[in-house]
Amino acid sequence: MMGRQAVAVFTRPEYTDATFTRCTFISWQDTLFTDCAESRFEDCTIYGNIDFIFGRSHAVFENCTIISTGTGFVSAPSTSENKAEGLCFRGCTITCTEDVPDRSVYLARPWHPSERDDTNSCVSFINCRLDRHIHPDLWTTMWDKKGHNHLPEENRFSTDGCSDFYIE
Repeated sequence: MMGRQAVAVFTRPEYTDATFTRCTFISWQDTLFTDCAESRFEDCTIYGNIDFIFGRSHAVFENCTIISTGTGFVSAPSTSENKAEGLCFRGCTITCTEDVPDRSVYLARPWHPSERDDTNSCVSFINCRLDRHIHPDLWTTMWDKKGHNHLPEENRFSTDGCSDFYIE
């Protein structure tokens, strides 16, 4: 469904864990809502545009292909401040469809749901390949419904060992 919000998968908070292997998820906004205790995605392909991977879960994405279909944001973690880890991308290919402009997509922005004051968003990208569409700043700000401005540097965002697809 292009241009509209449509959660493809929601791992509910009452679940202990969820594992997906070699699956393809396609949506526009909010493709994967990871809200259970632990989520694991292995060798999956995930398409989306706006905060299309988001939630409070400790979710590991191992060797996945993450495809942006428009300008926007790959992820929006809303990790509880008492959790050591949030969204973790390891060995993933972060790419885009050919119509997405260069440097027009951020890897993450901190989602702080208005009803939750215990959020300290956490996301890491480890040994991932980043395509031409990723903005050089990597992260950006997000506002909540109460009008609060949540800055990436006030949250736990990191990259380690990532490389670019292209040479300028």
